[in-house]
Amino acid sequence: AASDVYKRQESFLSYYDFEIGINQVSDSKIEQSGESGLLLVEDLGSHPITKPILGSRLQMVLPRSVGFPEPEEENDDPPPVSVLAHSSDSGQAVVQTQGNQGVVEKQGRIPLAAAKVHANEGQPPARIVVAGDSLFLGNSAFEAGANRDFANLTVNWIWIYKINRKR
Repeated sequence: AASDVYKRQESFLSYYDFEIGINQVSDSKIEQSGESGLLLVEDLGSHPITKPILGSRLQMVLPRSVGFPEPEEENDDPPPVSVLAHSSDSGQAVVQTQGNQGVVEKQGRIPLAAAKVHANEGQPPARIVVAGDSLFLGNSAFEAGANRDFANLTVNWIWIYKINRKR
């Protein structure tokens, strides 16, 4: 049941060259005081989704890392993936092991959300946005920080592209 959903999600994301870590990102610099797991994310990328909210913060709850292939160094093309939100340089992605021991998997600026225009052979490209947290767009957190604006800008970025493609 739950593992089937996870496997389908993992398969979908891998088709677009993304992966969500089986971890939890913590960050002592941007964690809300007294709220373990609530990150006030202000390291936003320069992308049409995040440019209008630069200087604002997303409130992410227990986020996971977002992974994607690094661009090849010899390639002159722009990188296919834009990071929309990072942890600070104090971020840690922790994996829980048996016995509830946490092992640090990654450290430093960890991607928490990213966007991509994915080329499809014989079809128009697809736009996709991946976030390592779904709770920040849920009912209880939607109005917090710039979460609502992020959701609106994400939908507009995907939708406007779709409308313009049909013209």
